[in-house]
Amino acid sequence: MFPPASTAPAFNIFNAETIMGVLAAAAATNHPIYLQTSASTVRTFSPPALAGIVNALLPLNLRPLVRLHLDHCSDPDLIRACLDAGWHSVMIDASADPLPLNIRRTSEIVALAKPYKALVEGEIGVVGGEEDGFESYGAPDAIPQLHDVLSFIDNSGADLIAVGAGTRHGHYSDHPCSLHHHILEAVHLARPSTPLVLHGGTGIPLPDVARAVRSGGIRKLNISTALKDAWLSSQQAHLASSNPHRVIDGVQNSIAAVRDSALTVIHFLSSLQ
Repeated sequence: MFPPASTAPAFNIFNAETIMGVLAAAAATNHPIYLQTSASTVRTFSPPALAGIVNALLPLNLRPLVRLHLDHCSDPDLIRACLDAGWHSVMIDASADPLPLNIRRTSEIVALAKPYKALVEGEIGVVGGEEDGFESYGAPDAIPQLHDVLSFIDNSGADLIAVGAGTRHGHYSDHPCSLHHHILEAVHLARPSTPLVLHGGTGIPLPDVARAVRSGGIRKLNISTALKDAWLSSQQAHLASSNPHRVIDGVQNSIAAVRDSALTVIHFLSSLQ
């Protein structure tokens, strides 16, 4: 089922509430999803502990729909530790390196992941902004050349390809998202069987997401900031309530808020098929 033929959302989770909320959305829709973990989240819990939490909360009937994914990571030791702990897919982000080195480092992780039967995501180009300790090394308008992207696809062996196309992590507070459709569409036309990944999905206008999915080969859409906003708003509302010490009410409200945020994304992606 992975990577799926349709576009799967990849939701960044960081605690039990976000895990349970995202899983509730998957259960309500029967839609494939990635449970996505940042390197900083993994380091906070440790790979075995975080995998244990996910496995404890993941019902057997949902397991075919869910893949545990490591987001931006440049540390091969951490990637190996996640694979040992049961991650289904990992992202090696060597996009700051020159193309030949990026290809080599990505192909090394592909070889590492093969015995685990795990997928590997690689990146070429720049995804701007900062998220959970990951910060881009350049401006998001530094769009890679088509021939470089195709070389990366053909020589790295990565299963999923993230192409810097003008998006960024976090909020688009200083300027609106400017998605460069031409590079996604050119790559998809040249390598139509290659699943592409779109990072920074929260702030991308929905018409742009729709075009990227339908014409740009996007098969994985990363969503992090929207879930954080839902969780934070729920927490703030509970703390401002008349009885904030009823902490389980706050937990349940946060699960519901994250579920509803994830459902919005899933329903939109489902409408594009």
